[in-house]
Amino acid sequence: MAIVPGTFVAVTGRGPKDSNESGKTSFLSALALLLGDPEWRMTGGGSVHAPKLLFEPVTAGASPEVNEAASIGYVVGVFAEPEDPWGSAHTVWLQVSAKSPHIEVRHKEGVHLLLSGDDRSQHELAPGFFRALGGKPLGATDYAEVLYGRAPRLLAYIISRGGMRSRPSLLKLDAGTFTPVQIGEALLDLTGKAGMLATDVQARKDLARTQKNLADKLADAEKSWHEEEIILHSVETRQRARVEAGRAHLFWRLASARAALDAIVYERRIGSSLVRVEDDLAALAARHDAVQGQLTKARDIGQLRQSARSAQLRSDEHQREVEEANEKVGLLRGDLKRAQQDHRQARQQAEDYAGPSPTELAQHVSDQEARQLEVKAELLLAEGRVRALEGELAEAREGRTGQAGAALRALEGATSHRRVGLMATTRVRPEARSQWEARLAPWREAVCVASDALEDASRAVSTLPGTILICGPSSEPEAAGSGAPDGLPEGILDADPLAVPFLHALADATEVTVPPHAWLSGLGVRVIGGFEKPIAGQEDICAHLEGQRDQARAQCAALETAADLHRRRIAELRRDIKRAEAQELAQRLVPRIRDLEDTHAQCVAALPGLRTLAKEASETAHEAQTAFRTAKERADKLEGELRKLKDDRAQATRRKEKLEELRRGSSTDRARMIWTDSEEEALEELNWSCLPEDEPGAEPADGINSYAVVPRDTERPPEVRTCADLRSESRSRLTAALTRLAADTATTGVATVEIADALHHHEAHTHDPHDTIFRGSLTALKAWLDEYEERDAGAREQVEVKRREREDEQSYLHDLVEESRQALEETQESIKERVHSALDRISNQLNLLHKKEGYAADLLYSVSAPESAEGQWICHVVPRWQRNPGGSLLAYDAPTNTAQEKLFSIHLVLAALLAAPDARGRVLILDELGDSLGAEHRREVIAALRDAALEHGITVLATCQDGLMADVGPMCGQVLQFRYYSKSDPLNRPTVMYGFDANRRRVKLTLNDLVVSRS
Repeated sequence: MAIVPGTFVAVTGRGPKDSNESGKTSFLSALALLLGDPEWRMTGGGSVHAPKLLFEPVTAGASPEVNEAASIGYVVGVFAEPEDPWGSAHTVWLQVSAKSPHIEVRHKEGVHLLLSGDDRSQHELAPGFFRALGGKPLGATDYAEVLYGRAPRLLAYIISRGGMRSRPSLLKLDAGTFTPVQIGEALLDLTGKAGMLATDVQARKDLARTQKNLADKLADAEKSWHEEEIILHSVETRQRARVEAGRAHLFWRLASARAALDAIVYERRIGSSLVRVEDDLAALAARHDAVQGQLTKARDIGQLRQSARSAQLRSDEHQREVEEANEKVGLLRGDLKRAQQDHRQARQQAEDYAGPSPTELAQHVSDQEARQLEVKAELLLAEGRVRALEGELAEAREGRTGQAGAALRALEGATSHRRVGLMATTRVRPEARSQWEARLAPWREAVCVASDALEDASRAVSTLPGTILICGPSSEPEAAGSGAPDGLPEGILDADPLAVPFLHALADATEVTVPPHAWLSGLGVRVIGGFEKPIAGQEDICAHLEGQRDQARAQCAALETAADLHRRRIAELRRDIKRAEAQELAQRLVPRIRDLEDTHAQCVAALPGLRTLAKEASETAHEAQTAFRTAKERADKLEGELRKLKDDRAQATRRKEKLEELRRGSSTDRARMIWTDSEEEALEELNWSCLPEDEPGAEPADGINSYAVVPRDTERPPEVRTCADLRSESRSRLTAALTRLAADTATTGVATVEIADALHHHEAHTHDPHDTIFRGSLTALKAWLDEYEERDAGAREQVEVKRREREDEQSYLHDLVEESRQALEETQESIKERVHSALDRISNQLNLLHKKEGYAADLLYSVSAPESAEGQWICHVVPRWQRNPGGSLLAYDAPTNTAQEKLFSIHLVLAALLAAPDARGRVLILDELGDSLGAEHRREVIAALRDAALEHGITVLATCQDGLMADVGPMCGQVLQFRYYSKSDPLNRPTVMYGFDANRRRVKLTLNDLVVSRS
């Protein structure tokens, strides 16, 4: 049979009783299989159901004894491009076998149909003919993609496909029973996008498995880490205690050696100090007696003190008189100089001024400044108007003002067709302004486009609500010439061809009975006219704006001149004020200068006599003071020296007594008991070459001068710290070691009885004046730590090796998790973009289909990726449509009648079908069309399918029961009638075809084959 592509094909039949049992569904199932119907689910094992299409006598009502079951069968299709059917013809043979593989497909260019012989011989020759097509046969899972591409070329709802019942489908036209999630799944199934939602399953499983492995490894590592930390802590504690104990022993030995050397130097210095003290006492006694005699003579100075005091009083009095006279002369001289200078400056500044007073001039300045402020305010307003007019003029010259300008900018890159602003390109005759400006005012933001560019322009300005697009003639020269009226309306001087039809229509629809107002009688609207400036015609608008701009510029120039005049007048007045003030000051200074000159001359004449008297009194006082100070200084010096001699004798006596006490109570014996080795060995321990020589006057308690120590081994510095410092350092080291052990006893326990005693004394701070406890604790600790030293050496290395191995493994797993997560995110983002793109296309197509009936529609959707390996993609889709023009968009499940719902469902299915990048050539199969529909809504559904087929070039095949054919017949493009008159017949009779195909070459492609196959 031949099928007319791009039409609505009604599939009906004549069975034993009615149209049922005529084989309509079997035909549609076989055709869907040939066209790669995704609902056959070939990739999921659906091929096992295909053998149910083969002839089976029991199912067909035939006798098995007479008619055996078919084990193999073929569905053959010839495809051709409408422009060149002979050159593009391509034949596809699909073999259905009861044995595996159940589906095999071969294809070849040209028409390859088996027509020789009768029916039986054709069945016998078919397998060989199939193999003779050549090439490697395509399997069930790949033939659809190889032949038709990844996007399905067929959408089908068939009650059953072989042995497989159909799932719920939007193609059943009952969208109202679906949930939003089910609608989302169904739309993706219809567009063939459902499979891509499973492309991330393996990635999610891999990520979950890797994350679990990482978590297990981290948990094991945490446990091992804690166990190892206990071991390392014990090793570290012992190691630090070992270091501190070794340092404590070293410092104790150094302290002992230094104590022995200090004792030797101490005894030597006591003896030499006693000799020096006795010599000092004898010398101090002799000097004390001599100073005492000199002091008695020097204390008689009373007469000298009185003479010096009287002479100084007289000298001070005369000096004060001279200073006062000098100060007065200086003040008078300064006042006179300043007055004379001020007088000269005032006369120079006055410049012989003889005008009004400064007060009168200040009033004139105030008046001028007030007038200047008024002029500047007017100038600012005028400059603002110039800038505004220049900006408005620039936009007017470009023809891109207001909403029309925004629309023209949006259309620049969206379409190659011409587009112009209505008001910018339309010029009104000056005498007709009152007739036309009110008419054009409501359309001042409109843009004119060619009729064949209207859809592109509408999409381009979809983000500019309120934009008015006026549809002009077609951009094609022939079409433009045929549709545009001749000439311009009366009163229009010039207009773009795109605006001429609209201007004619506007002139016809508008009356101007009361100029300048316009009356739109069809809408009951009056537009008020009387515009002061032109609103139409780019040249007229620009000329008007240029005139206003020139007037504003002239006003600015006049105001600038006035402001400059006020500024110069104010400057002149302020200079006159300064001259007037200077003239008044010069007149006041003349009498003051005369008084200052007389007083200054009198004071200068009296100065010489005062200076002579002061000089003579000063010399007398100086001589008296010098004699008194000399006598007193000698007496004071002798008294001080005598006191010092007494103190020195007392101090020397005390020092002698202390040295004798130190000799009797020396503690050097104990120091020698601690250091049992020789003096030479002590020097060697401290790296000293010898004991330093004592400095002159060195005291026993001063200690040895560390700068005088010469190292025995010059490669290392000598130990010069004091015995107390070394002993303190040794105790600090032992304390640090015992503190660490005390903190670690919870894990290591107390090793020995001696260590336990040492810890007890350490925690109790037991008094140890002779270092007995210290030495015993240090010996016990070193012995215990030496026992563990070899065992501790290898513990840390073993732990570090194990940790590095775990870190490497964890780092690898971390990287693997991150790589898996990034790969999953990229995959899911790609899936979302593809799903969004598919749903956007469906939404646009749905809106276009509904707009033909005056309603709007869209899809409100959201896509959520699964959050776990076991999760599912959620595609939540809510179709919405208007129930009446201008109404709001309501959800698909809002209460409505069943017929409206089925009509919306068919639009939704058609939108899914047309949303493909290339809808032409696609096929839609609907089984049992028209269920539960009234007569009127049946016609609407059929009309929608017919219009979609004709407009978009898709082929619709729908099974129609007898009651539906009365409505289908006048609207369909082809009728296929299957005939199976009696159950006693094993096979159908040839299918009757009614239709018309305007493509004669396509009809002739298989015409002879059709005739021969029925002869």
